[in-house]
Amino acid sequence: VILQNQSLNALIPFAPDGAMMLFPAGNGFETYYYDTLLPGWVNEQFQPSTRLWRTLEGAYFYNPLPLGQDYYIHFIGELPQGDITLSIPPGKSILTLPIATDPTWILNTFPGIAGDKLWLFEQNGQSFQRHDFTNGYWEPQDLSLGVAGAFWIETAPSTLTNRFWYSYNTGPTTP
Repeated sequence: VILQNQSLNALIPFAPDGAMMLFPAGNGFETYYYDTLLPGWVNEQFQPSTRLWRTLEGAYFYNPLPLGQDYYIHFIGELPQGDITLSIPPGKSILTLPIATDPTWILNTFPGIAGDKLWLFEQNGQSFQRHDFTNGYWEPQDLSLGVAGAFWIETAPSTLTNRFWYSYNTGPTTP
């Protein structure tokens, strides 16, 4: 989503009290909480958040509502145009799908390097399924993920890698 303001407060202006956004950071997470008294997102020191949610950056959303009460987040805006090149640091990163399209096709075209590991969250089993990149493809090959889903990738502990992922051209989305 390309917006003038990509702050957490602009992208998700309302959430249930106690909701959390967790962004991977090193061996842990940057955690932000939604406070209905402000209202708005606060950081771990309970100061108003200035966190930007960068395009393609994945994160976890914790829904504090009772089981069975879903909370829906709708993003409306323009999609980036042209090529997507990712800078993936060594170690683990969480990424999200770039556009609303067939997620199986997108994941199967994700540019792996020998030794990469990719984990997809399997919602029904509440577990992660591991895929390894060997011999030029992901194994097992049944990579599927819902639109706006995120996945973990672990690269070899070497240098930063830039990878061309996807090229497309589309007009702005409309609600």
